[in-house]
Amino acid sequence: MVPQPDSWTTTKDGTVLDFPVTGDRVEVQIQLSPDQIGTLRGAIGAPGQQSARSWQFVYP
Repeated sequence: MVPQPDSWTTTKDGTVLDFPVTGDRVEVQIQLSPDQIGTLRGAIGAPGQQSARSWQFVYP
């Protein structure tokens, strides 16, 4: 993950990552390696904004 988050907080809905922001925009690169087969669902968003939901199917 680039840049590294300032903090990680676990909630009942998932994990909240807090990134340093110095302007109006921030770019974050996240690379994932699934550890299970099947449909995986996720979401990413910013405070006060609607989350973007996604899904992917992982096969062997």
